[in-house]
Amino acid sequence: ASAALIVVTHEHLDHLGGLASHPGFAGLVKALRLTEEQVANSAGLKPAVLPAAAMQGYQPLCYDNLLALAPGVVLIKAPGHTVGSQLVYVRRADGRELLFLGDVAWHLRNVQTVRERPLFMTLMIGEDRQRVLAELQTLHRLTIDEPGVKLVPGHDGEVVKALADEGLLTKGFAL
Repeated sequence: ASAALIVVTHEHLDHLGGLASHPGFAGLVKALRLTEEQVANSAGLKPAVLPAAAMQGYQPLCYDNLLALAPGVVLIKAPGHTVGSQLVYVRRADGRELLFLGDVAWHLRNVQTVRERPLFMTLMIGEDRQRVLAELQTLHRLTIDEPGVKLVPGHDGEVVKALADEGLLTKGFAL
């Protein structure tokens, strides 16, 4: 409730649904920065919905490719997993860098091996398989060219734990 800025990687239930169903959602909207694509893709969020009354007059973000959102925070368009997928780059005050991948890569091994999800899964969720594969190739090159940037995949508990153990992530929220 005290967040100054809230962004999400994409418009799927497991990434935006908790926020959409938050009992105090109307109070969170002032900090919420969803993109045009994320707001427009209500089908991607089902069965959750963004409360219509709270979204009345909401002005979504509109940007091409990159958006410097705040000091040390850059949004990077990455449509493929969903139309509103984006990466979130964070450069911490101590200079360490994180790149939140959302579901472009569920696991770090998707980036390391440049392997997409199984075809059945991509068809089931309506992914643009070729776009995601291109994004995985780019991320793989990034890990070689910029090894200091820590990748945070959307569903890789081992990687998240290792980043927490390294002090780069913390559980919960802190002021």
